[in-house]
Amino acid sequence: MVTLVVKTQMPKIVNPPSKDLSVYLGKSINLHCVALGKPKAQISWILPDRTSLQGVETNAMASLLANGTLNIPSVHSSSEGFYKCIASNEAGEDTMTYKLNVVASLPTINEDAIESLAISIGTSIHVHCTSKGEPQPVTKWSLPDGTCLEPTKPLKGRPFVFPNGTLYIKSASVTDGGRYECTATNTMGSVKRLFLLDTRLDSFLPKQREQQQHHVSAMYGSTIYLHCSYHGTVWRLPSKKLLAHHYSPESFATAFPNGTLRIQQLTEKLAGNYVCMPQQSNGEDIQYFQVVVFKKPPKIENTGVPQLSVSLGEKLQVDCVSSGLPNPEVSWSLPDGTVINSALQSNGNGSHFDHYVVFSNGTLLLKQINKKDEGDYICYVKNAIGEDGMKVSVRVLTESPTIVSKDQVSVWAQLGKPAYLKCKSHVNPLSPLIWLSPSNNVISSTSIHHQILKDGTLIIKKVALRDEGRYTCLAHYSAINNIELQVEHKRPDINGHGGESSTNVLAVSYQTILMDCKSEGKPEAHITWATSSGLSLPMPYVGGRFQVHQNGSLELRGVRKSDEGQFKCVATNDLGEASLTVTLKVETLAEKPSFPNPNIEMYPIKSDGSDITLECIATGKPKPVFVWILPNNTQLIPGTRLHRFTHLIGSGILHIVNPLTTDKGIYRCQAKNVGGQAEKRYELQTGKKPYIRGSGGPIKITFGQTLNMPCTVEGWPEATVSWTLPNGLILTKPQVTGRVIFLANNTLTVKDTTKFDRGSYICKATNTYGSSFLSYPVTIMVYPPQITTAPPSVIRVYRGTSVSLNCIAVGIPKPDISWTLPGRTTLVPSSRFIAQGGIHLTGEGSLVIPDPGLMDSGIYKCNAKNVLGTDFKATYLQVV
Repeated sequence: MVTLVVKTQMPKIVNPPSKDLSVYLGKSINLHCVALGKPKAQISWILPDRTSLQGVETNAMASLLANGTLNIPSVHSSSEGFYKCIASNEAGEDTMTYKLNVVASLPTINEDAIESLAISIGTSIHVHCTSKGEPQPVTKWSLPDGTCLEPTKPLKGRPFVFPNGTLYIKSASVTDGGRYECTATNTMGSVKRLFLLDTRLDSFLPKQREQQQHHVSAMYGSTIYLHCSYHGTVWRLPSKKLLAHHYSPESFATAFPNGTLRIQQLTEKLAGNYVCMPQQSNGEDIQYFQVVVFKKPPKIENTGVPQLSVSLGEKLQVDCVSSGLPNPEVSWSLPDGTVINSALQSNGNGSHFDHYVVFSNGTLLLKQINKKDEGDYICYVKNAIGEDGMKVSVRVLTESPTIVSKDQVSVWAQLGKPAYLKCKSHVNPLSPLIWLSPSNNVISSTSIHHQILKDGTLIIKKVALRDEGRYTCLAHYSAINNIELQVEHKRPDINGHGGESSTNVLAVSYQTILMDCKSEGKPEAHITWATSSGLSLPMPYVGGRFQVHQNGSLELRGVRKSDEGQFKCVATNDLGEASLTVTLKVETLAEKPSFPNPNIEMYPIKSDGSDITLECIATGKPKPVFVWILPNNTQLIPGTRLHRFTHLIGSGILHIVNPLTTDKGIYRCQAKNVGGQAEKRYELQTGKKPYIRGSGGPIKITFGQTLNMPCTVEGWPEATVSWTLPNGLILTKPQVTGRVIFLANNTLTVKDTTKFDRGSYICKATNTYGSSFLSYPVTIMVYPPQITTAPPSVIRVYRGTSVSLNCIAVGIPKPDISWTLPGRTTLVPSSRFIAQGGIHLTGEGSLVIPDPGLMDSGIYKCNAKNVLGTDFKATYLQVV
């Protein structure tokens, strides 16, 4: 006799370290299912959408690998739920369930949401926009002209965005100033960062600290003093080095015993934060000084004339007056291509340096011109941040020019009015002429006070007494013509006003003030000041706390409350007199102006042309005076009206009538008093209809899951958002209504969805320019229960042998499993009831009969039930 023994082992799944897993949206994940058993168990998976994978199989959500591992290549919101692994062989089966949580987060930007920066023209800057979120956000920049710029995709002549989101602006120009917006976006939403760039030399940075942060702007190469009120001060430099008045290791910086720090020969390396602190600091008495060094690209100030005609044998002098910080280097390119400059001239040798001279100010001098010297002379100026050039074509004449208009011997002019002095050459009318002032100085064509026309006419823009005298016109240093300028007699005026005038001056105790009294008249006026206490002070005068300067201004040092009253300046000459009454008011304590809301405010330019009123409210002691600066840098003092803009007198209100789209930009309100000044900014933007990002569209979701419907709105002015639910209910603001949550970011969330949540959800965004809509038709996926795994219809067991009846069902929502026993008793997983003989129901729905007897024979029915229906399978158990 041969006994055949077949050894089998029921599958047993090895428990993983964790069955509750979390994964970021868009990432991949592997769910392992390792089972032991004989014969080898077959692995299958049931996914959250109730679909199943067997063998090596792939569907839209996941792939089942040969080793039984379930691979999800890209997790999305519908991937969340329960994943059930079933290991089965001829001896039975085992199951294990993973719970997968999908984690996602809105993007965030590490830098400040709003930042302002003022830089000098030609400066290169990096503007950071570092974002994080899950999935990783995509960053893009919006430039002031509306152009969108993405990382590593440069536009010709435009800024560049690095892969980490940093915006690089090289050699900023005036047109680069304006509003830059960084947007970080992922599937959960978006976040923005606003960067306001000011590229004017007279701009300054917004204060970071109201009381202890100071901002100092200075030009390259200058000397500055940082005043700190603490004695025994220790200074920390941007290089982190420390110095005090008894220890100054840096040659450029000197600390004085009174706390003042002097910095000489400023360069860009010396810019940064300087910290002043007492030697015994409590952390609250530290003062911060942020030093900004302005640099300037080189520019040739005198464009001169593009063509010059010079007589043979005469000397040629061409000016190349340039400005820039650092000081630019000047070089000249000669007609034969040779390049010379003052540095080469001092170190080199050769015929060019015998024939030409280049002065340190950039002027080129040719000692004696020849016919071969004709051609183009090009001046180049260059410093560390740019360069400029100027070309002059020189023609050599064989005949010397002479002056033909010698009829004008003397010219009479009125004080404050322009005067015209004429001079013309007959050989070449376009040949440049040189004018000498009464003090025999050459008058520059770029002078603020003078202008030289192409025909040689000299214009004195505003005649003053100092302009009287003989003016000389020269044509290539020969053929002299002299013109005498005489000023007509005039009664004196003070600060441009004749007769009696008055003004008010506010001062703070123990400060120094200056009261201007600039007089013009002929003969020159005699100035006398009368103080509030009755003293009479002539010009000039120095004594005690008073000093009358040569220009007529009265300086009063150490102002006291007792100095309040009227000061009178009188200017007298033979033709009459003028007077100025100054009413002085002294405050014992000054408070710098401040704004209750210092942040930038934004206003829309409405399509109907409605007037806009910008209110600039500031407090200070004494009461501050307001000045409005328009986007084109035009300043409006109180009571000024310019076209459609009016600065109302006695207030900081700017009224704009019928605003146009061209009026958009930054409007700055400056509040000033003797304690200092503060600035507040307003931005006008052209409005537009709201735009809802995303396409909406149908959504299918499993019964019981969470439904998320984003509604990201763009547009100005800011839109109001509402949601309309399928039952007609309208939500107009963020709130929680049962399972429905209206979030602050306008996303609508529905928790634990049921079949009654199906229908269309409509997001509506509205502002004064119109409305936009986004619809989400939602379908809730539900299926009636279906038992997929059940015991055979007949099972025969021996008495006392434990038996387990397994029952697995699918459906949406997940069915509840119960068993009906032969005696009509029903067991459910949540019941504490145990039938006679220890018969009980496991959490997975299996019925366990630990010690079956003859009385346990009968029909056992597995019931699967959800809200959509019921399914059952019956098994007859025979105990022998």
